[in-house]
Amino acid sequence: MYGNACRGRRANNIRVEAPDGEANGVHPDHIKKGYVPRIPGERLAASYINHYIANGGIVCPQFGGEQSKSDELALEVLSNAYPGRKVVGVHSRDVLLNAGNVH
Repeated sequence: MYGNACRGRRANNIRVEAPDGEANGVHPDHIKKGYVPRIPGERLAASYINHYIANGGIVCPQFGGEQSKSDELALEVLSNAYPGRKVVGVHSRDVLLNAGNVH
């Protein structure tokens, strides 16, 4: 699938699934003075789109637990999207709990 890109070049858009049950995000009303309150059971803004592209490699967030199958699929999709680069998964759930992610 292709979309529009800068200077008339075509961008190759690749579909990446969101981790089940954790992709609803953080509601803007919850953000106050840089603090995002966490309510037990609230879904997290987990995403594989926030991977980091480095020289020769890709760093991909991984969330583990119930997300293990989604984690594996994300590594496979990114490996196919970036042939010739080493794709490495890094556990990111604790970073996510503090309102951050790989990017």
